[in-house]
Amino acid sequence: MIALIENLEADVIETLIMREDSITTATYIGKGKIEELRALALEKEAKTVVINDNISPSQKKELEASLEIKVLDRTEIIIAIFASRALTKEAQLQVEKAQLQYLLPRLTHLWTHLSRQQGGIGMKGVGEKQIEIDRRLVKSRIARLNDDLEDVKKYRIVQRKKRLKGDLPSFALVGYTNAGKSSLFNFFKGKTVEAKDQLFATLDTVTKRVWLTDKEFYIADTVGFITNLPHFLVDSFKATLEEVLICDYLIHVIDYSNSHYDKQMEAVNQILVELGMNEKPIINVYNKCDLVDDSLVDNQDKLIVSIKTGKNMDQFKDRISKIIEGHQSKR
Repeated sequence: MIALIENLEADVIETLIMREDSITTATYIGKGKIEELRALALEKEAKTVVINDNISPSQKKELEASLEIKVLDRTEIIIAIFASRALTKEAQLQVEKAQLQYLLPRLTHLWTHLSRQQGGIGMKGVGEKQIEIDRRLVKSRIARLNDDLEDVKKYRIVQRKKRLKGDLPSFALVGYTNAGKSSLFNFFKGKTVEAKDQLFATLDTVTKRVWLTDKEFYIADTVGFITNLPHFLVDSFKATLEEVLICDYLIHVIDYSNSHYDKQMEAVNQILVELGMNEKPIINVYNKCDLVDDSLVDNQDKLIVSIKTGKNMDQFKDRISKIIEGHQSKR
């Protein structure tokens, strides 16, 4: 969570840990922890409290009232990062859809101030009416965005049909955000994408036709996954993930230097299940071995590489080459 916040160029000045069994329905955080958090926020002059979970609109409302400070949850942080990375029209459409889907069930909270400020005779129900108007507007905008994204999907289908005429195998890069997918994409000659050491640097799917000695194939770079990614966010990026859905093979890029890489793998695999892609043939590539002490590297049954230094990339190319040979022999 700290990495997510820092990707928004914000500073984490203090971290509080609570037991999972202490979560409450009303405020998410218990009364004692709220008092501790409020005192700490005042002492540190904090501007925002971030909850490393997805909380309900009512929990957010009650927390902000109790703490008298802005509260954001995990989903809001992720959406904010997506918004800051959305440079293409397609990405911007998908981010706006995600923002509105998150906003829709929270309109009641946003209009709570109206009843407080404009109470009195004749004012009852004004807030409720405005909420309904806003809901219709938001739903209408989401419908328009769905239409626009459907046009994007149709364009991708046209491009895809052109590629399928050549009957070449296709590989899609998947993995936890910042695992090195874009670096692997750039490893092959052709068009490149910007590979940054930051979360969600890639929001668009980019595909290119590449050669590996005498073998030709397609490879696609995709948006990174993350733990507890809300379903509606996955749904918002369906247009982008379409490319992954129709590929022949998956290349799962794993940040081997991360001490929690096994949990990150589980998060990615869970999203693949949600997308119905868990049955596709998959190659696990354990990247960033240059950042791991040699004594800790477990080479048994693992393709462990460093895309940055090129270590063991010949093994990776051999694996891809054999898959392509097998693919062609089935045709």
